[in-house]
Amino acid sequence: MNSLDNYLICNTTHLPWKEILKGNYTQPLFPFTTAIQKNGFAYLGDTHEPVPDLTQVMFYLQKNVLHYQVVTQEKGKISFAIPDIYGQDELFYLAEAKGQKIPIVKMEWNDVSIPLPHAPASTETKNADVYAASSSKRNLIDQSYTIYTSGQPLPSVAHPISFEDEIDGADITIKVQDYITFSSMEELIREISSSLYYRKKGMSGSVRIKLIPPLVATDDPLYIIDGVPTKDTDFFLSLKPSDVLILKIVKTPGKLSPLGFMGKNGILLVQTKQGNIRKPAEDSMVIEGLNKAVNFSNHNYSGGAYSQKPDFRSTLYWNSSIKTDSGGKATLQFYTSDDIGKMNIGIHGLTKDGQPFSEFKNIEVSLETKRN
Repeated sequence: MNSLDNYLICNTTHLPWKEILKGNYTQPLFPFTTAIQKNGFAYLGDTHEPVPDLTQVMFYLQKNVLHYQVVTQEKGKISFAIPDIYGQDELFYLAEAKGQKIPIVKMEWNDVSIPLPHAPASTETKNADVYAASSSKRNLIDQSYTIYTSGQPLPSVAHPISFEDEIDGADITIKVQDYITFSSMEELIREISSSLYYRKKGMSGSVRIKLIPPLVATDDPLYIIDGVPTKDTDFFLSLKPSDVLILKIVKTPGKLSPLGFMGKNGILLVQTKQGNIRKPAEDSMVIEGLNKAVNFSNHNYSGGAYSQKPDFRSTLYWNSSIKTDSGGKATLQFYTSDDIGKMNIGIHGLTKDGQPFSEFKNIEVSLETKRN
């Protein structure tokens, strides 16, 4: 402990200790956590009044297929944490008060956006920019050697989790293209399945799924159209039957019960020819998750496409798991750039007793330098 005190005294004299010890410092706006904290208010879309206290709200993350239920506090206040997600996702939500659906619910978030740094103002000069000239030449050389890499397969992209896989498959699958062309979705529903029926009520229509007892549908089902959930029956009925490929019905209690009131009236999955038919997304429901760590590409030049193509990357090697031997030494091996000039090697680490260290060294890369 004494060594730590001595280290702090000797190496942190630049810090404003008097201000720190007073405790009069500004609290950070963003906590040091990877969880996304959402705070806001739920209100009735038609009257802008807060939803009743203890209203149940079911949130569903569409791409990550995560759903969880929260309860509102006084005046519609709502707060919940979203676990680690990567990339962009979109929230879908439903609300119930005392077991009754709230038709139109809106969310207003109190989130503070993170101010991103702006690019510094640029001015045009008569002097040539060294980096721009080097980058232009590098791109020209890369294009000249594309013959060696054009046949390389693109990296595989992981497919998003399927909602259907999450619920262990649909109960009924209907290939709409196997039937004659229907003039409307209402006619299609009447003709293709006894588990799905349509009713006209005033100027609008309603759709019901015949569920397996003890479940009984009291409202329209949840529609998942090209992977995007909605409760908008009018939007579903506005689809053209000729654009629909497959309808899938989920109606068994074992598959619907884990979804809470989100699935209590059944689920109707729709796959269209375009594959991207949906209502416009609300900006307030778009969630920005974490950025995935990029795997550093340590190229292998012993054979294949990279053995014939010059490498002009500015960052050539990265390894975060190097350990020294009993003598305190470690051996690194990497390829240098094909661009001649000075190259900077930086090493950062921790000793066994937790002391940080760093070292930098420049080496000269020339035409006579070995490449490894």
